Amino acid sequence: MRLSRFFRKLWAFRWVAVLLPIFALVIWFIWANQQTLLVKFPFGVELTASSGIVIVAASIVGAVLAVFLLSLRSTVRSARDAARRI
Repeated sequence: MRLSRFFRKLWAFRWVAVLLPIFALVIWFIWANQQTLLVKFPFGVELTASSGIVIVAASIVGAVLAVFLLSLRSTVRSARDAARRI
């Protein structure tokens, strides 16, 4: 019985189990690549930083965008379901 409960909990947290190796790979890549990059933005700003900082910044922007899009999708679905119930 205990083993099946463990697998059910593991299945509930499957996204964490999938994201941990990806996160570890990103951390290793940041640590391994300490080269300097020149990042040019479209509005004329140039930034010189290590590749690790650029990767972390891109990850943060991607995570914020993903949270925004998922919450927007959830809001649209709940509004659509509420409209169907009426």
